[in-house]
Amino acid sequence: FVILLTHLQKPTDAAVVAQKIIDTIRRPYRVEGVDPSTKINIGVSVGIALIPQNGLEAMQLIKHADMAMYKAKERGNRYMFFTSELNKQASERLFLENGIRKALDQKVFDLHYQPIVGVQGFIEGAEALLRWHDRKRGFISPVDFIPVAEETGLILPLGDWVFETACHQLKTWNSEGFEDLYVSINLSVKQFSQEHIVDTLSRIISRTGIDPKNLKVEITESSIMPDPSEARMKMLELKKRHPGIRIAIDDFGTGYSSLSYLTDFPIDILKIDQSFVINMDKKGNMKIINTIITLGNSLLMDVIAEGVETRNQLEYLLSKSCKAFQGFY
Repeated sequence: FVILLTHLQKPTDAAVVAQKIIDTIRRPYRVEGVDPSTKINIGVSVGIALIPQNGLEAMQLIKHADMAMYKAKERGNRYMFFTSELNKQASERLFLENGIRKALDQKVFDLHYQPIVGVQGFIEGAEALLRWHDRKRGFISPVDFIPVAEETGLILPLGDWVFETACHQLKTWNSEGFEDLYVSINLSVKQFSQEHIVDTLSRIISRTGIDPKNLKVEITESSIMPDPSEARMKMLELKKRHPGIRIAIDDFGTGYSSLSYLTDFPIDILKIDQSFVINMDKKGNMKIINTIITLGNSLLMDVIAEGVETRNQLEYLLSKSCKAFQGFY
């Protein structure tokens, strides 16, 4: 069989389709006339050739895909690209996808908590950060595995696990005498776009018994822009069900959206993206930081600066009336 895929965003998208085909065909089949308890499995090998890298003529492309398919057959029920470099990239992606599934099942993900410090120098709260330490590969950066989790939909069960685990930790800290300590939890674009996301979060909040005033939910501008009216309704409903809960816009200033939503949406906090703070010495970044702080203060929103790594950065942000800070410093 030959399958022509059009409008691929990147070469590894072909690998995603190939893996879905392999997984689907691998499912056990029952055959009429055969003992119902007997299940039959079929394997499949897929070869991938790309246009224009591997040719422009149909027969040349089929020939190259065929060669890749025979390589895949040698290794058994998998896919292979015609080029070794793409095979390497695809293998890495497959490792990450399978690794995320396994890590979820075996509960080997970790949450680390980065302190959020107020102007007086005291810890006011902490942001929950997802970390993955694989037994063989060691530490795997979120920059590598989060995009794969997003592409495959694994971000949904992973996001639910993060939210519930962080809420349990918050409940523990509050019960141990830190009554006002809060935890800030990120929601991915795919998570927030779910129709029943408010119901899901509400169940976890109720089940863990946390005080909503100690919970902050972080979303990005890109979570809002696909459907602003629906995003606004979700935020309002979440606040209605759980009075005291606060909503932050993460990585503020890196998106391409309109500023008008700041007045229309029930947003409480703006978080200055760390890329501006770390590169504060660049004149343009300093102006952006000043603008965000002024904007937040004028709208009666708290402003938190991410990526604070030096004393000079902290002192500058303090001089501009920034309310809270997080980072390695």
